[in-house]
Amino acid sequence: MARSLQIGLIAGLSVGGVEAFFVMIAAILGAPYALTWNSLAVGAVMAMFAGLSMTAIGYLERMRQRHYGHYPYDVGNRPADTA
Repeated sequence: MARSLQIGLIAGLSVGGVEAFFVMIAAILGAPYALTWNSLAVGAVMAMFAGLSMTAIGYLERMRQRHYGHYPYDVGNRPADTA
């Protein structure tokens, strides 16, 4: 699950960074409502949604791969060799 969290953090930071970049460009160009609490809250919510959704997708994909046998189980959960 650690990789899923890393993917979620990277996605959330990327979306938040792009949103902050566009807000700063709009503020530099003189948009009157670029740096309001509402625009910053929308950017934060977008970043959180992107991070949480990518974390969930990564976690569900890992569960799917384990179900079909394409991803190894954790070391502590491996069945003992009987050969």
